[in-house]
Amino acid sequence: MVLPAIASPAAESRDPRLKPLADLPKHILPIQDKLALIADFQNRKNGLVSLYLINATKADVVIPTQDGDLYCKRTAQDADGTWRRCDSHQYSDCGNSYISASIPAGGFLSWPQRCDSVTGKTRKIRFRLFQQAPFDLESNEGSGSVEDTEIQICRYDAMAMRDGPFEDVAAVATGKVKGGQGASID
Repeated sequence: MVLPAIASPAAESRDPRLKPLADLPKHILPIQDKLALIADFQNRKNGLVSLYLINATKADVVIPTQDGDLYCKRTAQDADGTWRRCDSHQYSDCGNSYISASIPAGGFLSWPQRCDSVTGKTRKIRFRLFQQAPFDLESNEGSGSVEDTEIQICRYDAMAMRDGPFEDVAAVATGKVKGGQGASID
């Protein structure tokens, strides 16, 4: 497999998370000609995993961020098989918060992210970039502890009003549920 190489992405960007594919850990494998999100569950430490957003395409990609956040959130699988977001999000009302991250062809971004809540039950989890296509990516699956209240709050927060299921948005719009932090059902 021949992947595009980049001389030094650090020279093109001030983001210290940006590196060339040659710097990936040996067990993290890029998918040729794809942009992929991979969670390193096998090396979790202190409730955190390393995430890798890998650009193994031949084109640079530019992804929207908010204060450097790629809108990457944990999702947990319910007993019925539904994946639900369990990391809440607060949008900024300052326009300066919204910038883009560039990942050159043959480069990747890496960052640590929480996979375990302090308490909660162990569930299947994965990470998802809550972005518009083609950047709406999901990672591989692993396990992590998640509190039921985290899922409940995320069902009715600001991000859910943009990306959530119609039933949840309708519940907030009709006043059946109070949205926002600490969402509660009347």
